[in-house]
Amino acid sequence: MSQISRSLLTPRDLNLLESILGSSDVRHSETYERLLANKVSTAIVIPLADIDPRVVTLNSRVSFAVGTSRPDWRILVSDDSLSVPGLTLSIMTLRGLAMLGRFAGEQIPVEQPDGRLEVISINDVLFQPDISWTYPVDTPIA
Repeated sequence: MSQISRSLLTPRDLNLLESILGSSDVRHSETYERLLANKVSTAIVIPLADIDPRVVTLNSRVSFAVGTSRPDWRILVSDDSLSVPGLTLSIMTLRGLAMLGRFAGEQIPVEQPDGRLEVISINDVLFQPDISWTYPVDTPIA
């Protein structure tokens, strides 16, 4: 298995991963389960107000490339029922889970079920809702 470094997760994102880890409703590959368990057990939890805008959080729009493929972008969503082909990437997939909590500029080796390594390059976090939707208390919204 590849060595996975620690992820920065919001409390919401960690709670979601913990619920997936504890669920018996959905079966995943052993590779996915190992990555999920590693991510949960090594996560650094950052309060929402302190999360870096370069960190991939749930609902972030992320520019990335797999191996030597051309760059693409997707919005990271919580499950397959929210997936829209060509627009989203679920954290129920190895790629989506691997990117959650990681920084723009990182290259992440991800073990595949067949044992090969796939390298995901996170080029940029184009939109991160946890930063974009935070308003100072004294700023009028209307």
